[in-house]
Amino acid sequence: MAEGALVPTGGRGCGNRKVGSIYAECGLSPFGSPIESFLYCPPVRVPADFIVKAQGITLLEDPTDPRLFHIVDHLGVNSWPNVADWFEEARRFGLSHNISGSGVEYAKLTPGSRIMPIHPHAWVHNFPVFAAAWIPGLKPGDRHAYDFCPKEITEHNILFDGPRPEMCAGVWYQSLLKGQFPVYEDEMIEHWKAEVPTMLETAKRLVIRTMPSFEYQGFCPPDGVTPQFEAAFIGSWPITRLVVINDPVDGKHEKALKRASESSLPVEEVNE
Repeated sequence: MAEGALVPTGGRGCGNRKVGSIYAECGLSPFGSPIESFLYCPPVRVPADFIVKAQGITLLEDPTDPRLFHIVDHLGVNSWPNVADWFEEARRFGLSHNISGSGVEYAKLTPGSRIMPIHPHAWVHNFPVFAAAWIPGLKPGDRHAYDFCPKEITEHNILFDGPRPEMCAGVWYQSLLKGQFPVYEDEMIEHWKAEVPTMLETAKRLVIRTMPSFEYQGFCPPDGVTPQFEAAFIGSWPITRLVVINDPVDGKHEKALKRASESSLPVEEVNE
């Protein structure tokens, strides 16, 4: 992936970046691969014997290279109740992850290191129930709901004839929590009844998710269906640089800069 930069935001699901903290970034670039190319589809369930710290990051040794370590961390459901909340944020603005911590061995981070987030709602055990009630939508990038795999894997297209996958990340947009239902004009509802009756069913589940800097659309679960979630890895993203947020008042960033510079990744001091 070509070196990229983050797009400025009005805030992320976890709020604004904190002064004196260290962040790992995967920036956006017109010459690099899109964020979704690093997505796991289906997600990878966390092995029962794999221990991830409840607070702070875990450095995972690469099974193919003992000199290589990757950043593993939980994404908080208070900040991103839906996996799609985090993913849509990353698609628009780039990936920014706080990796501050007193026990972090920054010297283990190298240009081959990656960010591997875990979300507690990434795997949906009752995926077949959602597949049976799949609502057609539009393509990603249109800021509307969509009905197919974010990686555009043809075999994952629920609307095609043939065997369905065990799981596809597209279900993240068919099982949204905490969405708001749009208000429709009476004339629009009457039009749907007369001309497009299938839209009435779509409208029953269509919701808008409002994040601090953007909105997107998707669908809430079908009536009477509760998603059966399990934590899973959602992808593996390269790290374009580490940044330390300037602290003009207390100067806490100075110590953080020294610690981040123990890595062999590019390190920069930024204001926000």
